[in-house]
Amino acid sequence: MSLDEKKSVVHAFAEVINSHDLAQLGSVISNEYIQHRSDVGSGLEPVRHYFAELLAAFPDLIRTDEDIVAEGDKVWVRTSYRGTHLGTYRGVQPTGREIGYRTVDIFRIIEGKLVERWDVVDQLDMLMTIGAVAPVPPVRWGT
Repeated sequence: MSLDEKKSVVHAFAEVINSHDLAQLGSVISNEYIQHRSDVGSGLEPVRHYFAELLAAFPDLIRTDEDIVAEGDKVWVRTSYRGTHLGTYRGVQPTGREIGYRTVDIFRIIEGKLVERWDVVDQLDMLMTIGAVAPVPPVRWGT
């Protein structure tokens, strides 16, 4: 596969998330998929379950790929997510508030499918917005 074709696989993953048609995840994710994040789990079904819970809480959730770079069998992508908190999320009742958060993902792609993912997720602002965590006071440097 060319590097552009590998980027297209990542874009196809975003399209599945944005369409909210999680039955299509198998078209872009391998059954042997490895997720390097403990709250998601590895394999196709744990990923489907994770996004089903996320979409139930934020039914208008949209993923936007902002930057994408490919090299070898890996694709790096900086993304943003936006949605409205209309369902329970991790025990927090719906607030109706608009949320946003960002991720940086590294995907490994083999034979046209995502087989591995490392991600860094910045959800602190989102969790503060829905009241899941207390607001963090600003940092004051020096005296």
